[in-house]
Amino acid sequence: MPAMLLSMLSPAALALDLEDLSGDLDEVMTDSSIRGADVGAVVWDLSTGEELWSQNPDRPINPASCQKSVTTLVALDVLGPAHSRTTEVRYTGELEGGVIDGDLYIVGDGDPQLVIERWWKLATDLKSAGVDVIRGDLVIDDTLFGPSSAIPGWPGGDDGYVGPAYEAPVSALMVNYNSVAVTVGPGEAPGEPARVSLELPTDYFHIDNRAITTSGGGRGLVVRRVEGEQGPTIEVTGRVSTGSAPRTYYRNVADPVGYAGTTFTEMFERWGGVIEGEVRAGALPPDTTRIVYQSSRPVWQLIGDMNKYSSNQIAESLLRVSAAEATGDGSPASATALAQRTLEKYGIDTAGAVFLNGSGLTRDGRITPRQLAGVFQALYSEPEWKYEAMTSMAVYGRDGTVGRRLRGTPVADQVRVKTGSVAGVLTLAGVVDCPDSDEAVAFALMFQDLANAWRPTRVWDKFVGRLYEACEA
Repeated sequence: MPAMLLSMLSPAALALDLEDLSGDLDEVMTDSSIRGADVGAVVWDLSTGEELWSQNPDRPINPASCQKSVTTLVALDVLGPAHSRTTEVRYTGELEGGVIDGDLYIVGDGDPQLVIERWWKLATDLKSAGVDVIRGDLVIDDTLFGPSSAIPGWPGGDDGYVGPAYEAPVSALMVNYNSVAVTVGPGEAPGEPARVSLELPTDYFHIDNRAITTSGGGRGLVVRRVEGEQGPTIEVTGRVSTGSAPRTYYRNVADPVGYAGTTFTEMFERWGGVIEGEVRAGALPPDTTRIVYQSSRPVWQLIGDMNKYSSNQIAESLLRVSAAEATGDGSPASATALAQRTLEKYGIDTAGAVFLNGSGLTRDGRITPRQLAGVFQALYSEPEWKYEAMTSMAVYGRDGTVGRRLRGTPVADQVRVKTGSVAGVLTLAGVVDCPDSDEAVAFALMFQDLANAWRPTRVWDKFVGRLYEACEA
């Protein structure tokens, strides 16, 4: 542990019975749900940096979405909690009499939360600024992250359908996290087509609805995003029961530039605006005029949504924005190199670590339990943003990905964590606050090559329960 962190902490050690704690945790790790799996774990005293218990602490294991805790550290260290991003609308040529005699540019700055309402606001702000007609093109500048929009290290899922939202592409200018909400419900009578609607009616997608309403049970309903003959298509097949409630499915988009350009054009036109040219991608030229802009939420709020709900798109955006700020290069390679350098800055030995992206959506990433616990040590120990870092984590029994776990027990509200899961991997890392004191422990609990993906979550509950009981004693 780096001296710079130790100097900030109390020298007092936790008053734990380490023999009892070790015995309890050893017992937890014999649970049948993790038998035969690759396992690593460590418990760490945050007040001294002392290791209290471990099992294979230096074994590199896929962190899954616990990689987002690394991204949290990078974003807070490079950007700071108050940092925000600015999406700009600029134009070339002259504005006279409500007419722009040139091109309109929307310049992406890596704001990951440009949802429909904010795109609507951009369009209305442009109209309110006195713009009625754009004679030239609508140009989407998403060059900040470089040419690739795929999540590095992720070849795609095997979920039986095309286009899950969790693997949506990442771009410097996104609409609704580069995904679309599709709602499917029954028609008015058996034999009629199902009702299919998009969250925002748009010509960007063609709807191919082959789903049928049935008086019996719904069966085999599948919602796909495919590239059809007419372009991007939402394909719906199967049966929907007459008694069923509408259900919403989220699917990603393949072309973020086209989606952003079409969305903005349609919204501007609903306000009576006209764009005479085409939608295209392009970099902002030197001589332009800013006319409207929007600022993102600050980093401290973005990391909260990222960690509590495990948003891949926020994570990828934040890591690449951090790289762009730190080095001028927002590419995936620059971003992962920055992640490794940041851990080393905080005295964490990165031997064996493999960083491929900021979200953990990969089968090939690796980090050791000791390295992951060290990340939480760094997050917990930096006075400038300790509280923002801890507040961003999901709280056992209260919110996020563990909001229903151990609810109503003494452990609830005392444990802040990041969870992770992908293809036989289950990980949990975080901080247990000891009651009636300022003391806390960090831990990392990592399983891979699991036979069952979700049964080992019971080990999570047992593990954090034992840590809390040891603190309370």
